[in-house]
Amino acid sequence: MLPVHLFRDNTELPTAYSQTLQMMATYDSMHQSGRAVGQLPAAYQAYWMDGHAPHHEICHLIDLLATAKDVDGDKEAKKNVERPQKYGEAETASSAEVATEVRNDARQVKNKDLQSQEKLTAELQEEKKKNKVLRAEMEKLMADAKEIRWMYVTDVVTVRQLADRLQQKLQKEVKSHEDRVSQDELLVQTLRDEQDALRRQMAEQIGLLQQNASERETVLREEMERLRTQLIVEISLNRELKEFYGAKPVEKTEDEQETEPSRPEESTSNAPPDPEPNESEPSRPEESTSNALPNPEHESTSNTFLDPEPNETEPTAKRKTDSVWKGVRHFLGLKKPQKGKMSAESTSTVSQQT
Repeated sequence: MLPVHLFRDNTELPTAYSQTLQMMATYDSMHQSGRAVGQLPAAYQAYWMDGHAPHHEICHLIDLLATAKDVDGDKEAKKNVERPQKYGEAETASSAEVATEVRNDARQVKNKDLQSQEKLTAELQEEKKKNKVLRAEMEKLMADAKEIRWMYVTDVVTVRQLADRLQQKLQKEVKSHEDRVSQDELLVQTLRDEQDALRRQMAEQIGLLQQNASERETVLREEMERLRTQLIVEISLNRELKEFYGAKPVEKTEDEQETEPSRPEESTSNAPPDPEPNESEPSRPEESTSNALPNPEHESTSNTFLDPEPNETEPTAKRKTDSVWKGVRHFLGLKKPQKGKMSAESTSTVSQQT
């Protein structure tokens, strides 16, 4: 504990140190009375929490000074104890001696106070210098902190601007991607519609082609049946004519033999045109066979008309003709007509032609 009572009457100390000593004295008195730090006033609590003094060096110097004065105080206390005894024993001492002794004691105390004050003033100057240096360093640190703070604020603003630009760019990319996706979906839907339309059109065309093919097939079948019927009629007619004109054929002259090869060509040119082949129908061997085979009946008929007299080679030619037409009839699946019916049909046909 500091002997603060030695500094209470010292009015020559600076005001700051007087206030410090007063605060220390108040704290010491409260500390001696047993009061806790939390029960002290706010100023004393701050004083206690800051290290018991604003300047630790000053407190250290005050402690040293208090120690020195404590030693001097012990001496003064001894003198004060011995002084009444001295004055009581020396009753004859004069008041001048007592005043001189008191003056000397006061002078010594004053000199000691002056010395301590000078020492304290020097130390105070040193502390001021230290405080000035510390203040300069503190200002420098504050300037550095201010610059760092300004740089931090600038960096934060820059980063925020960059984040805003990136966010805007991201939004543009997302929007463009959405537009591209919508366009692709629209294109896909358009292509699907076109594909469906093409499929429907192809189905209609295929159906129309199938219908045309079936109609053409029907027409060709009817034409084939008509030609087959006509062929049967001509065959029967030729047979009737052959039987009717059963005389021997006349021998051919040289002029007739020269003109005979041209007649099959005329008969071929007068024949009805062949039906157009259909790609969807299979080839009909009946028509090709009927067109490819020669018609010996016409030749025999022409020979009969040209040659009224019978020929010696008639049985052989008749036999060959019967075998050829038998093969044709067998190939076409026709039945051999009866003689009575053939004669009636040939008669009616001849009457119609005449």
